[in-house]
Amino acid sequence: MNNIINKKSKPYIVIEGQVDLTMEQLNNLVENKYSKKICIYAGGLKKKYGLNILVEAFIKANIENAELHLYGNGDYEEELVEICKKYFNIKYFGVKLNDYIVKEEIKATLLINPRPSNEEYTKYSFPSKNMEYMVSGTPILTTKLSGMPKDYYPYVYIIEDETVSGLSKTLENILSKSVYELNAKGKSAKEFVLREKNNNVQTRKILEMIRNESN
Repeated sequence: MNNIINKKSKPYIVIEGQVDLTMEQLNNLVENKYSKKICIYAGGLKKKYGLNILVEAFIKANIENAELHLYGNGDYEEELVEICKKYFNIKYFGVKLNDYIVKEEIKATLLINPRPSNEEYTKYSFPSKNMEYMVSGTPILTTKLSGMPKDYYPYVYIIEDETVSGLSKTLENILSKSVYELNAKGKSAKEFVLREKNNNVQTRKILEMIRNESN
């Protein structure tokens, strides 16, 4: 984005987002998880965000004792309601308050962001959803979005093949892992964003840039 809007090469710094340090107080424990393997997507229910690919991949994977829970609204909503009538392991809960969503994310097995990485706009934005997912302490599965810095990669599961078949195999692989391995992955992601991307750290970067320029 700097190359497009900063024609005069003024000082800049990239702050892709921030997480609230108070999330450190919310524990994500294996014993408090749902007994089923619950996968969650919360956000805009739009086909351009890859929701139809996610749902089709989940149906194709047909993983025992697993459910896909979806929250939000958008152009895929009506079609999703009809799909839920046919497939009882896919459940749509509409729009809920953020506090409710966070509690559900903590109890879930896997949080998913299927947004296609080939869309032009993904170069210029960081998906705040990923930060919310990571700070919950539940592992996240995401596409390799251009706007996501590489220092995030070790802490998330990556969708390398964004087709229905590719995502289906990825879901099978991840949900075959033990609850303890998954919990450890989620814990490491939470520790990373709380340490490196919290509101204090991110604000300090801006203040330091201003201070350096004023000297």
